[in-house]
Amino acid sequence: MPPGEAPSALVVGAQGVLGHFLARGLAAAGWRVLRAGRRPEDDPGFRLLDLDRAETIAPACAGVDLVVTSVPHPSLALERHVLRDGGLLLSVAGVSAAERERLRAESAGARGLVVVHGGLVPGVATLVAADLVASHPDADLVEVGLCFSAAATSGRGGGAFGHHLLAGRRRHPTGVVPLPPPFGPRRCMDVGMPGEGWLGQLARGRQTALWVFIAERPLHLGLLAANALGVISFLPRGAFVGGPRALPAELSREPVCEWVAVGRGGRRLAACTVEGEGDYRTTVAATVVFADALLAHRRRAPDRHGVSGPEELFTLAELTSAFAAAGVRIVPRLD
Repeated sequence: MPPGEAPSALVVGAQGVLGHFLARGLAAAGWRVLRAGRRPEDDPGFRLLDLDRAETIAPACAGVDLVVTSVPHPSLALERHVLRDGGLLLSVAGVSAAERERLRAESAGARGLVVVHGGLVPGVATLVAADLVASHPDADLVEVGLCFSAAATSGRGGGAFGHHLLAGRRRHPTGVVPLPPPFGPRRCMDVGMPGEGWLGQLARGRQTALWVFIAERPLHLGLLAANALGVISFLPRGAFVGGPRALPAELSREPVCEWVAVGRGGRRLAACTVEGEGDYRTTVAATVVFADALLAHRRRAPDRHGVSGPEELFTLAELTSAFAAAGVRIVPRLD
């Protein structure tokens, strides 16, 4: 990138809700944005990229400083392309623990850098967890709590993600999480962290919990009842994903409160909440912060290649001010 020229980003999945607003957010932050998707468009700022057609990946990614993707794909073709051919990729898509380890195993001799979990949860929450573990290295438990809301803007990918977490087994363990107002203490479901791989090495040798709760109390109580009866795995996927959705003009602003805590011997030692307005709105803001930080990191460490989580590249202290300026607040709760 020539000095003084705005950095360029290719947003994969830009025809979906989250990708559309990621493209808007990056453009508002001064990036030159190219949109990518699998449905052809007559737009000079659009590039055709269909992850089911590997031959479309290299031409779409050519000549950009950063690729940002919101599209999970079982082939990991986009991630493998960047690792093999070079470049920089920031993923806001779901990458499971097994997929992350598979990419790591294939990254010997990599020419590019792939950063997974670059959004809000995981992403900001992972940095908070790393900070709490650094302050309490004797912690034997790491918790992350994730809020869903029926009022939130969501696309098909977001709905599928929620269904994946909630319907993953017939019955989830439950526990009370002391959330702040307007939510208050909630009995939440632990849907299982290990398979998600959000915490990377932070989880090694520690117990983990991935708490899920619904902002609207009646819906939350209904899901708890389904869980208690052992029928939550029968939740229909269509109720979460639905049919085609039009792109909204703006993202919703419902209260967002994600929980991160560490504990030992059954006692919580420290906790923070990650707060903002609107799930997708806050995710976009956090991703733009990560994109800016990743480009700066690339300038400082051009020889860093392979697969990383944000917690391996940045500390919370480095990015807290940028998160706050973007409307992503990190609030200590138990210290």
